[in-house]
Amino acid sequence: MSDLLAAIEKFAKDLSPKANVFYPGSAGYETSVTSYYWVSSKQNPLAVFQPAVAQDITKFFNLLAGYQQLLFAIKGGGHIAPPGFSSTAGLLVDMTLFQQVNYNTETQTVDIGPGRLWQDVYKILPLDRTVAGASSCPGVGVAGFNLGGGYSNKTNQFGLAIDNIQSIDVVVPSGEVLTVSGTSNEDLFWALKGGGNNFGIVTNWTMITQPQGPIYSQTYHYTLDKSAKVVDAIINYSTNVDLLSNIETYWEWTVDNGELAAIISAECFYDSRTPPTEVFQEFKAIPHKTPTPAFDSWLDRMAALPGNRQSHRLGWGAEAADDLPPFRGRFSCVMLSGFKKELIEETLAVFLELSRDFISHGGVQMYPDFWPFNPSLFNNSKDCAWPHVKGSPNTPLVLNFKWQGEDNDAYWLPMIEKITSRLRRSAITLGCAVAGAPVYYNLAMEDVTVTDIYQGNLDRLLSIRQRWDSTKVMDRTGGFRI
Repeated sequence: MSDLLAAIEKFAKDLSPKANVFYPGSAGYETSVTSYYWVSSKQNPLAVFQPAVAQDITKFFNLLAGYQQLLFAIKGGGHIAPPGFSSTAGLLVDMTLFQQVNYNTETQTVDIGPGRLWQDVYKILPLDRTVAGASSCPGVGVAGFNLGGGYSNKTNQFGLAIDNIQSIDVVVPSGEVLTVSGTSNEDLFWALKGGGNNFGIVTNWTMITQPQGPIYSQTYHYTLDKSAKVVDAIINYSTNVDLLSNIETYWEWTVDNGELAAIISAECFYDSRTPPTEVFQEFKAIPHKTPTPAFDSWLDRMAALPGNRQSHRLGWGAEAADDLPPFRGRFSCVMLSGFKKELIEETLAVFLELSRDFISHGGVQMYPDFWPFNPSLFNNSKDCAWPHVKGSPNTPLVLNFKWQGEDNDAYWLPMIEKITSRLRRSAITLGCAVAGAPVYYNLAMEDVTVTDIYQGNLDRLLSIRQRWDSTKVMDRTGGFRI
């Protein structure tokens, strides 16, 4: 161990002037290892390495070559849930210093660094431009979102984030610094669009932007006794989704002053100031509260949505404890090709049953997120590592669980796997899902396999991985390993 620490200290002295290596006990170390979305993601690394330029990463790969057992992790926004995916007991590569957001007025593209969160990118872009495939959820980092796929409010119009990438700057395990695109190292470019962190460390994405004008954004809150009407509204909306629209509806359970609290929240978005009356009419007609006025600005919308540690009850009333305590937890998902009333009702029944023991098992927040898209969402998609093709709609029913207390992991983790499997079987039986549909990387539990994620693309990915990482350097980091 002393030999390794000495090597890390020597490595640190050879880095570019703005790069950092932090050790346990330092402020920089604490900031890095505690800035995860989930407390359960945190580990205590030997040291934290913050590269400032691509050449620092080349030197890092050279260090790894001399220490074959040294584990590492790559951290962007720290939003992915499973421990070890962006955390490690080895050397943590924190991409915080790659903060670039550079808009090119001639090409109308933007260079974005892996140290950024999406909400910060929006603030820097010109007000009349946006990255069409970018995240519409506060707190999400650019890095994991772009490496995993990227669903958003504008997926109906422009596909996933990976469909809107023009080129990628990456340092491959040999230490070589490359810019890959559809005309340069096309195989690696393809693999990096949805292939996770299997092929190197990305330092920049050049992404396509689209015009951004005024929008319509309104959130409606309902009490649980309105569930049946809200379910009907979701089903009716899902049968005829306007391409400019997007609705996410949550049934959220939290704890307020020691008591179980529940709310239904429908976030309605339209990519124009005045949506056709019929698009949201059924949601408006259900008795509701609105926590804020409707917004006509993308930036205002992002600022108003619940943040990383806030309840969807935000603005519900003075009695609502909107800030959540630090939490452990997981995302999970069931991939759907469509919605039926029976599936939503079964999902809600499962969550209602869970709510009975929610507080006794340290529950902080849980919700299913029903998120219908137009079946044509992949009609203009590009060929990428993560399979999403025209005529095969495949979208996540998001399942989110948060709790306190490491001892409660033993209850929640197997329960989440059990619930996910049950709802997946029901979705297939009801014709709402296709057996073997690719699972979305960014919302997958640890029990998901790379075959589940990449399906028929896996053999090609294995071949590309062998070409660019023949010594399996990236096997020493976390994530779904190809």
